[in-house]
Amino acid sequence: MCPIYEYKHPETNEIFTELRSVKNRNKKFHAPDGLEYERVVGTIGKPINKGKEGWERYPDYYKETNPKYVRHKDGNKEKYDPTKHC
Repeated sequence: MCPIYEYKHPETNEIFTELRSVKNRNKKFHAPDGLEYERVVGTIGKPINKGKEGWERYPDYYKETNPKYVRHKDGNKEKYDPTKHC
């Protein structure tokens, strides 16, 4: 099983996740918009509480990174709102 890594958009600071092999973890993420994203240290490696959304498990991380969008466990994506999501 491949781990999930996080990459930050260089202009908007939006966080993207991708399944990658460990040997490719430090390679830059090439997005459809043509930009290269650097890997960031995020929630990866922390214990997962499967009953909660990401922003419920790690509110400080979401407040710090202020993502443009958040993805729900069911796969739906919505605009991030600090008053709602933390």
